[in-house]
Amino acid sequence: TVQAKDANDNDLTTGGSTVSVSVSGANTAGPIAATDNGDGTYTASNTPTSVGTDDVAITLGGGAISGSPYPSTVSPGAASAANSTATVPGGEAGSATTITVQAKDANDNDLTTGGSTVSVSVSGANTAGPLAATDNGDGTYTASYTPTTVGIDDVAITLGGAAISGSPYSSTVTPGPASAANSTATVPDGTAAVATTITVQAKDANDNDLTTGGATVSVSVTGANTAGPIAATDNGDGTYTASYTPTAVGTDNVAITLDGGTISGSPYTSTVSAGGAVAAQSTATVPDGTAGSATSITVQGRDAGGNPVSSGGETVVVTVSGANAAGPITATDNGDGTYTASYTPTIAGTDDVAI
Repeated sequence: TVQAKDANDNDLTTGGSTVSVSVSGANTAGPIAATDNGDGTYTASNTPTSVGTDDVAITLGGGAISGSPYPSTVSPGAASAANSTATVPGGEAGSATTITVQAKDANDNDLTTGGSTVSVSVSGANTAGPLAATDNGDGTYTASYTPTTVGIDDVAITLGGAAISGSPYSSTVTPGPASAANSTATVPDGTAAVATTITVQAKDANDNDLTTGGATVSVSVTGANTAGPIAATDNGDGTYTASYTPTAVGTDNVAITLDGGTISGSPYTSTVSAGGAVAAQSTATVPDGTAGSATSITVQGRDAGGNPVSSGGETVVVTVSGANAAGPITATDNGDGTYTASYTPTIAGTDDVAI
């Protein structure tokens, strides 16, 4: 509003002047021809959209009026849910995810005061809320929740009961740090002279499988066989592998640590069986004979480590030469790693029994 005055500062009570208003600064408008109210006053208006300071220049009859340009400080308008935004970071299982909402007016200006009601609800891999966000008194609002499951969360946010811009937001939840107490391993039964490969799956405190490496995993074997400590190979995907080659048949105890802590289920057991029969390690019992009576020969299959084999499947042939001759004789497979064959000598002397 402009009040026209005469040279002696008396308010005019009639119109007739030409008043113009121009705005610069945070906003720009005009020149705007002011409305002559016919009573010595003139009015003009503009609608600012940007927060900041405007300079309002006013002329009357082409000359600047006293005090022109006038400053006008523009503050944000009322909070608008449709224009307000949020920052929703990716989450980590077991750690709080903090969500920050910035209230904005209809012209996208950040509000600098509070007073709105902001609510947050989480669905998807995890569920939380509705959570009443904390009003920070500066136009921002914060809420937090702690996810426990790896996956994607949908974070729905309302301001004054209406969805804000971009809602629902997505938050990708990744595993937390490796937890020895929750990590597990696959330890198969072994075979003598064959490598036994152990696989460890690192998990976080909420039993989520880790998908990245970085932990130190160590394996030690006691029992029928002894090995280690063995530093497991980090596969870079949350799994670790280690292997050892048992030589003795029996039960091994496999102790596994992750970053110095014992993993779940440790020590594991691995039952080691004999390997395949090897002729060079297999043995036989060949008793002295009596002419006219059968001589029974027993062969024990053994693996490369000299362990008795407990299953059959091999072809064993016995040939006798010397004082007596017999064979070749195919031994009977007893199905338990032993084989038997017999012949009846008739002549006293020394027989050579080739097997």
